[in-house]
Amino acid sequence: ISHKTAGVELREKLAFDDEACTRAVAELKQIWPLAEFVIVSTCNRTELYAARPVHSFPREEELRQWLAEYRDFNPGELAETLYTLGGSEAIRHLFSVAGGLDSMVVGEDQIVAQLKAAYTLAGEAGAAGAAMNELFQSALHTAKHLRSETAIAEGKSSVASVAVDAIAAHCSDLPATSLLAVGAGQMVEAMLRGLRD
Repeated sequence: ISHKTAGVELREKLAFDDEACTRAVAELKQIWPLAEFVIVSTCNRTELYAARPVHSFPREEELRQWLAEYRDFNPGELAETLYTLGGSEAIRHLFSVAGGLDSMVVGEDQIVAQLKAAYTLAGEAGAAGAAMNELFQSALHTAKHLRSETAIAEGKSSVASVAVDAIAAHCSDLPATSLLAVGAGQMVEAMLRGLRD
């Protein structure tokens, strides 16, 4: 699920903080011990990456069922908002996410740290092994090259920085303006830091 398929309210209900993410990948690994799992959960997406031996489990429908039940949803409630990619499409998607091509602000750089953190959590929980290591290391390596060898990293690097510019453009005297930030997430925190600076 991502900002392209669902609104903020639903994305928040499906989000995983670090502790929940660790518990979730550990549970997945316990249910399907031959597979590997990483959950990437940010303000704009919750994605479950799974690698399994050919003709093994879990299958797509089993992962959809697990996610719905884990987050107290009826699977039918999520049918229109969940997307599933397999094989090379899933790999291409992860590379696009890592490179900031699938972000609300194209080229944003926060996703790289978020992917590293998600992979690290899964590894520490024993849910990610050789397949996920190769996949995530390749995606992060490609993202590094994309940022250093193209102009994608020029300009604004996050939704928060775009918000700061929009606020500044609408306030003739920003230092004298009182602002109310609604929310307590990382984006609001980054926006407030940007406004302060």
